[in-house]
Order: sequence, then structure tokens, then C-alpha cells
Amino acid sequence: MKTFLSDHGYLTLGYHKVVSAERMLSEDLELAIDRERFRRQISFLRKTGYRFVTLSDLAVLKKSKAPGKYAAITFDDGSRDIFNHAFPVLRDFHAPATVFVITNFVGQDSFFPWDLEFQRQGKINLSREDTSMSWDELSQLVRDGWEIGSHTQSHPFLTEIPLSQAEKEISESKRILENTLEIRVTSFCYPAGYANLQLALLTEACGYECAVISFTSLRRPNGDISPEHGEYTINRVSVYRGDGMLKYFTKTIGLWEVLQSSALWTGVGVKILAQLRSVSQWIPMNKITRKTYEV
Repeated sequence: MKTFLSDHGYLTLGYHKVVSAERMLSEDLELAIDRERFRRQISFLRKTGYRFVTLSDLAVLKKSKAPGKYAAITFDDGSRDIFNHAFPVLRDFHAPATVFVITNFVGQDSFFPWDLEFQRQGKINLSREDTSMSWDELSQLVRDGWEIGSHTQSHPFLTEIPLSQAEKEISESKRILENTLEIRVTSFCYPAGYANLQLALLTEACGYECAVISFTSLRRPNGDISPEHGEYTINRVSVYRGDGMLKYFTKTIGLWEVLQSSALWTGVGVKILAQLRSVSQWIPMNKITRKTYEV
């Protein structure tokens, strides 16, 4: 199978929240998907030949150009809904994942600032499920084969703070995770995807072995990095509430990014994207077969 991305056979997916279908219907959770849609997405990847690995393992496989198809499922922030909803689904598939946690929030039962803002706007109704996982819950994930990565101590936009402060956020979060969970922490996620070459080099110097960006990171201010910078700029496909099955399919083969970034954006690409958005909500998974997946 060929894809439109340069990372043939190596797929990294980025999620934030996985919640109940009832909650998705009643709240405006842009960064969430419901549990059953998540299950369908994971099933789709399995049926199309992907093997699930942690991000660190994916980085090693990619560097060695290992044959096969590998997918790393990653989660940002470490909210408890991941433990309640995503973990059981992935366990059914015997699939590990990587979760990037913000150490200042672990076990504190306090809400993330952005969620508090969403609640102020009337978009969501916060509950304990929106708080960070506890150390015990993270330990259980580790025992089940999950990888725990760092998402800094407090989730600042690293390109907007002094480099010395960024170094503290990157290194201290690693130290806390390693000392508390008694594991090696080798993967990192730049908050909001804000990264640059200095930060990529700093992340390496702090002892990490890989780090993830997102497609939009390359178009942001100070984004003087590219996927060519290796394991510290692993590209990631972000998954959102509005991603129907056709859109999800186009994301997994890289077509969605090509349409967004190419010169087609000013012409026919806009029309194609609009058509994909309009139909992707109702095309069922079983209509996207292996035959249509291979190009």
C-alpha cells in the first residue's frame, strides 16, 4: 500500500479525549470523539494491516526502516476519560498507546485551564472525568504495556517562553515521571504543537529519544522545523470530533494534508475538501474496504 505521506507504513495518530456517546450529544467537545467511533477507528486500522506500537517503538522502527505497517496511538494531556473509555477499547485489541501527561496536574483533581474556559463559554459541563489521571491509574497503564510520555509540567507554549524556562518544563517533567512511576521516559509532545529547531535540539539534550509535532506546527510562527529533523519532529495526524469515517480514511493515508498544503488549496482543493467534509459524516466504516484503501 502506498500513502501520500513520506512516512510509508508509519502512522502516528493524536487524540485528546474519548467520551461516552451521550456526552458527545449534549456537549460541544471539539477535541473529543465518542467511545464507539474510537472503537471503529481502531478496528479499521487493524483490518487494514496496522500493528499497534508505542511512539518510542515506532521511532525505532521508522529509523531502522522496518518493513510492515505500524500505528502509534497517542493522547495529549492525560485526562481521566482516556482511562475510562480509550483504555478498555485498546485493551480489547491488545493495543498499547502513548499518553502525554502534564505533571503538575497528575492526581490533583483540578481542571485544565482550557477546559475551564470551555465551561465558561457554555460548551462543556466539567466532571471528575475531565481531571488528570492519578499516579495509580498511570501505573496501571504502564503495567498494560502503555507508554507514558511528557507534555511538560504546566503546558506552556514553549516557543513563547525563555529557553531556560522551556528547559525546566521539559527536563523536570521527565524527572518527575521517571522517579514517581519508576520507568524510563523517552517520548515528548510539544504543547499545542508549538515547536522550533531550538526546542527540538533541547528535547534531545534533555534525554528524550523522540517527540511529536502536528501538521499545523509547520505553519505556525517560529516553526522552523520540518519532518526532516528526525525523531524529534515526528508528524502526527490529529483526530477531532468532526472527523467522519471518510475524512478519517483520507487522514490516515495523508491525502487530507496534501489537499490542505498544496497549491490546490486555492482552487479545486477547496471544493474537494468541502465535499469530503459534507459526506464523511455519514459514510459507514464498512464501505471503506481494503480495496479502496490501497492506491
